[in-house]
Amino acid sequence: MAFTDNPKISENIVEVKSFRHDLDFTPLQGTGTEAEHGTAVAEILVDVAPDVELFLYTMQTDLEFTVAIDEAISKDVDIIVMSAGWPNYPTDGKSHITKKVEEAISHDIVFVVPSGNFADKHWEGTYSDSNLNGWHEYLDLDEGLSITVTENRISEQKPITSYLMWDDGMDDISDFDLVLVDPLGQIVDYSANEQITKNDTPFEYIHHIPEMEGLYALGIVYSSEGRSANDIPNTKLEIFTPSDELEHSIVISSVSVPTDASGAIVVGAVNHLNGELEPFSSQGPTNNGRLAPHVVGPDGVTTIALDGKPFFGTSATAPYVAGVVALLLETNPEISQEKLLEEIAQNTDSSLLSILDEFDNAMGYGTINAVFLTQTEVIE
Repeated sequence: MAFTDNPKISENIVEVKSFRHDLDFTPLQGTGTEAEHGTAVAEILVDVAPDVELFLYTMQTDLEFTVAIDEAISKDVDIIVMSAGWPNYPTDGKSHITKKVEEAISHDIVFVVPSGNFADKHWEGTYSDSNLNGWHEYLDLDEGLSITVTENRISEQKPITSYLMWDDGMDDISDFDLVLVDPLGQIVDYSANEQITKNDTPFEYIHHIPEMEGLYALGIVYSSEGRSANDIPNTKLEIFTPSDELEHSIVISSVSVPTDASGAIVVGAVNHLNGELEPFSSQGPTNNGRLAPHVVGPDGVTTIALDGKPFFGTSATAPYVAGVVALLLETNPEISQEKLLEEIAQNTDSSLLSILDEFDNAMGYGTINAVFLTQTEVIE
């Protein structure tokens, strides 16, 4: 929920609506950092496209997201920019969130999403257990992904949050558990949902508030009775830890839902001072093979909402690109979504790529060239 009295955006606001509800279905309003984040996103959009009309919607849960998108579709909006993502779903194109984004796109709405800030908070690989003790080996015989917990974190009660997903491509499904081990080597938390058939979701989740500083470790344990690593040679495992950098992090496929939506414009982040890719900017491809991000935009910009502090992350770059899209639609209202993405891809500053016009899953086609694109009056 953006602050309606923010001088940068107040005159652009058409509607402000919260879809958030408490357990008693009482509507909630965005507060604190949530409101600041939403306001900063709206500010960037208006900075790029001063004449946009803003429909500001607040949501948090999957259900609230669905209702908010339905509302946006009913209002016949031209563009949706959502500076949020779900790392707790696989980017396989099957989630209801992804399907809802695709539904909006089918109504000729341009949908712009961030790639995510998980490049250093993601790990994926094939299950390996050379000593057949059930514990996955991330590298050589290392059976734990290290997470550092400081004394400040203890006082702030900041939780360790981790999601484990997997795909073994089998008719039935493997059963893995996620385990958190403290600095003393003791298991302090675990997630052990039962997975037996394809109807069971291959997902485990830990949310733990640490009480001791030091080095924690995330372990994956194979718990299907009567089977070993030799029986599941190609099982792909994937971990996201939204708040923690991971040992042995894997940047490849670190994008989050809904970057896997067909037709969505996915945006990564480069530093506005030097144009270099941000180390946290999530990279593709998605699990269903889609290239991502399509382009990158500048972060580290300042806004009134954040009291002039730099706004880092792909949450800042998605509205920048959405603003450029708004300007393009203003001069070319009949342009198709396919042609729109083509124009964006062909008009980027790709000087940091090894070969011009070459797509990679770190920077896409390069940094969006807003100056050139906004001077384009007619697109054939």
